[in-house]
Amino acid sequence: DVPSEEDQIIKKWFMKIVKKNKHLMYDQIYKKNTQAIGVPKRAHNHALSSAIAHMELGVLLNDEKLFRKAFKNFEAAIKYQRKDGSLPIEVRRGGRAMFYQGRAMNALAVIAIIAENQGYNIWDYEYKGKNYHNLVKFFIDFTENNEIVFKYAKEMKSPGPAKDYKIQDLNRSSSNWGWLYAYVTRFPDHDNAKRIKNWSQNLSDLNNYQRKIVYQFNNVSKVGFGHASWTVVEPNCHFTK
Repeated sequence: DVPSEEDQIIKKWFMKIVKKNKHLMYDQIYKKNTQAIGVPKRAHNHALSSAIAHMELGVLLNDEKLFRKAFKNFEAAIKYQRKDGSLPIEVRRGGRAMFYQGRAMNALAVIAIIAENQGYNIWDYEYKGKNYHNLVKFFIDFTENNEIVFKYAKEMKSPGPAKDYKIQDLNRSSSNWGWLYAYVTRFPDHDNAKRIKNWSQNLSDLNNYQRKIVYQFNNVSKVGFGHASWTVVEPNCHFTK
């Protein structure tokens, strides 16, 4: 056990760091010159990451208000996704459109897992037919037909080194695929998971993007990433159920 005095020092330090790096983006929306017009910035992957920190601090301090902050960000991301499952803030980013869609999905998965550990199921939160399953479907749809993201990615908003929106930057990093480990171990019988499983049984007919998602699917509960990029969570350890 940690001595009470040291426990308070640690908790105060965490509070200071979370407050210093607060980036929840409440009360801000995208207003012009972007396909993300009208979308609240609290749905941005950076805001989702900040929400995770607040949520974890809420658990540590037994502070319900801090814990529930992340629900507001989670709700916004689900509510403001397009009907096809694309996230307007993320998929406008050129050759890293799906890279950032994946990052946002990772953050949403972490929020859902923390909530799950506290007795709340937000995986199935739905708004007018839009839910987390729909985000996963879009990602899978993309791997089968990468052209579906072109109309969004061509905005070329801060694409980093990925300057060609027709070539999506998806490597084997946990930043891109952590969400998959959480998803298929919780929803193995969902059509999304079954679709990838079917692909895994006939690799010769798959394109490069499909092969990448099948590789991750086949790796669930097997080889660890050896690192935990961006979400600070190692998928094969903390994401799987």
